[in-house]
Amino acid sequence: GLQSLLIAALEHSENERKAEKTKTMATQTLLEFPNEMHAIKLSALGASFNESLCERLTMDIAEMAKEVGATGLCVDAEEDFLHEQVDAVSMKLMRTMNNKSGGSAGKNAAVYKTYQMYRQDSVEQLKRDIATAEREGFVLGAKLVRGAYLNADKAKGVLFETKEETDKSFADGLAFALNKIKQKKNENSPAGVKILLATRNKDNIQSALG
Repeated sequence: GLQSLLIAALEHSENERKAEKTKTMATQTLLEFPNEMHAIKLSALGASFNESLCERLTMDIAEMAKEVGATGLCVDAEEDFLHEQVDAVSMKLMRTMNNKSGGSAGKNAAVYKTYQMYRQDSVEQLKRDIATAEREGFVLGAKLVRGAYLNADKAKGVLFETKEETDKSFADGLAFALNKIKQKKNENSPAGVKILLATRNKDNIQSALG
C-alpha cells in the first residue's frame, strides 16, 4: 500500500527555456510513474520572472497529472518573496482541478497546496482557504509542513521565533482541518479538505490517524 512522492526539486529557473525544460521533465515523470504523488516548485517554472508563463506551465502539468490518474500534484513551498504567487497559483489550480463534480476530486484532491506552518499567518490562511473551498465548491488539498526556508526567511518577520510555536501552529492547523473532515462526515457530505502530512512528529501522525 505504499506510494512514492516524486519531487522535481529544481528551483529558480532564470529563463523561459529552463522553465519549459522543467515542465517537460515533470510531464515525462508523470508518464513514467502515473499512479504516484508528484510535487513541483513554481520557481523552477518561471514564477520569479514571468507569472503568466508559470501559470501556463503549471496548468499543463496539473492537467497531465489528472489525465494519467496521479494520486495528486503538490505545489511545493518556496521562499517568502514568492509566497503570494504560490498561494494565487495553487488556489487557481485547485478551483480548476479539484472541482467536486469533476470526478476523482471527491476521493483525492488532484492538486495540493503546501502550508509552511512556521509562518505566523499559516493557520489563519488555512482556515480562510478551507472556507473559500467550501463556499466555491472545490476540494482543498492541504499539504502541511513545518517549513523549509528558515535561513532565507528568518529575518523577514514572517516566521515564529521558536520551534514550540511552530509545533503548536502545526497541531492547531491539523486539528482544524481534521475537525472539518469529521464535521462533513457526520453530515454525510463530501469532505471539503484533504490533508497530506509531511512530518515525522509522532503526535501529529497519531492525531491524523485518529
